Amino acid sequence: MKYSVLLIFLAISSWIFANPSERNNPALEHHEKIFTSLIDELAAIDAKDKFSKEDDRLTALLNAVEEYWKKTSPLWSYMSGEQSLSGLWWDNSVRGDQLYQKANSTVLEKLAEIDKNTLSKEQKLNYNLLSNELENNRIWYKENLNLLAIENQWGIHSVITGSLSEIRLEKRSDWEHYISLLGSADILVDNVIEKLKTGIDKKITKPIVTVNKVEEQIEKLIQKKSIQNTFLAPLKEHKLPFDGKMMAAKEKEAEELINQRLVPALKRLKTFMNEKYMPACTESIALGDLPGGEDKYAYQIKYHTTTNLGAKEIHEKGLVEVKRIKAEMLKIIEELEYDGDFNAFNEFLRTDPQFYYTSKEDLLQGYRDICKKVDPQLIRYFGHLPRTPYGVKAVPDYLEKTATTAYYSGGSYKGGEPGYFYANTYDLKSRPKYEMTALALHEAVPGHHLQIAIADELSEQHEFRKRISSTAYVEGWALYAESLGEEMNMYEDPYDKYGQLTYEIWRAIRLVVDTGIHAFGWSREEAIQYFIENSPKTRHDIEVEVDRYISWPGQALAYKIGELEIKKMRKEGENKLGENFDLRGFHDLILGNGVLPLNVLESKFEEWLSNF
Repeated sequence: MKYSVLLIFLAISSWIFANPSERNNPALEHHEKIFTSLIDELAAIDAKDKFSKEDDRLTALLNAVEEYWKKTSPLWSYMSGEQSLSGLWWDNSVRGDQLYQKANSTVLEKLAEIDKNTLSKEQKLNYNLLSNELENNRIWYKENLNLLAIENQWGIHSVITGSLSEIRLEKRSDWEHYISLLGSADILVDNVIEKLKTGIDKKITKPIVTVNKVEEQIEKLIQKKSIQNTFLAPLKEHKLPFDGKMMAAKEKEAEELINQRLVPALKRLKTFMNEKYMPACTESIALGDLPGGEDKYAYQIKYHTTTNLGAKEIHEKGLVEVKRIKAEMLKIIEELEYDGDFNAFNEFLRTDPQFYYTSKEDLLQGYRDICKKVDPQLIRYFGHLPRTPYGVKAVPDYLEKTATTAYYSGGSYKGGEPGYFYANTYDLKSRPKYEMTALALHEAVPGHHLQIAIADELSEQHEFRKRISSTAYVEGWALYAESLGEEMNMYEDPYDKYGQLTYEIWRAIRLVVDTGIHAFGWSREEAIQYFIENSPKTRHDIEVEVDRYISWPGQALAYKIGELEIKKMRKEGENKLGENFDLRGFHDLILGNGVLPLNVLESKFEEWLSNF
């Protein structure tokens, strides 16, 4: 009976699927309600006599903001145990953006009414962090950056597939959550089309080179085999709490929703990209060439690096770093007495079988051995270590072809979930042994796992702090963690050290190329050639990287800038304190306050230094 009702529903509502503008948007309806609730809560905070201290008033504001952020991030909240948000996507509509902006402006106004001078030390930090976050959001919308809503390396088609792949299917409620998301994913696609149309009207569009593969990506995604491997694979991979007959019915239900809602929406997006969006795209690759582009790029630099560095200064830093790192690489080649130049040596590394595993199990065990070697050394470098453990896993089969070489997925101490370092075991000939040590240090310990697990366990901080992100801090720390491998004697093999340098020079090249493209008029080919001259990467990989910098202006600057800032602070501490410099104390300072903008982290460091 249950399934008959479903089929009747699908039949009588088929006209809705063909007319997406007629459909309700549950995410927007949800957003409207929580926006109204936020405004009511903010209005209640107006009564000054309600609070004996400004600290309490700020806490009330933080609570209201945290609740709003939590409920406008239903996927994140559901994964954290908020069952009431089951089945909801986030609201990515044009109307939704208007609500976000209004909420942002209203909270900024309320924040300005609080007497910052009377706040406690910790609350002053919370005040500054919230103000910084809200101001960044304000500028993001002011510059219309929300309208640049699709590209080859990131788009709603990949976001939907990526989001669905991360859902744990363990209970019946998880499956109902999954099927609900499948049934409304088409709304996300249509909302993006609406935003892109607005971008065309405002002449805010992406460079053509950054969107010219979207059509092909969508075409592959909507093929029957791809649907099976992408959307239905999670249902087959997990042992769900249904018997065989019911499981088959559930899979059929999911497939019908995909074919009747999501696939037609993706086809609409494909047609729109071909007929409307790409003809309106710019030939120029520089963000600076858009209306107000110079200000847009300056904002992107500040947002991603959380510093006041300008494009010229960053460009110069990059040139110096590339020269320094390449000299170290050439020195290793010389020490190995290799008979050939830089490019020949790199080709040797790419093709010699000695540098590659021949079985997936051996590759995974290799990573586990590296991590086991690092673990006991951590106590020498950190006074505080997290309680949350981590493991090493293979990237799931249905993701391995499109996933990066490795990535980290955070756990939860409260939820009893460990973190995991995922290693890609697909195409073993592209996974060299000499990169594995640096990669393990970056993704696991003392890199992402250590930093993210410590931040997760900071129970004394307000919850809103865990939603603040800073690429410069998070990736800067992970890149710094790679350099700690030298002190830990993790790079005993010169090839391993060379592998670490290949990762480091890659991040340094970004400083030169990103600023070269967006601030100094470099062509795409100029950027590619500079990369080729200074990196072991293949031309194909380099082209993908350069297109990423064109697509995400300023984002790639964060890694190296973050690492350089942390190293600068450490050097300053060592120079000032000499033998009294406490490395464990320094690392505990860097990690002990959660994610911070680099300028705030530097203030924390100066305060720490002054106490000696």
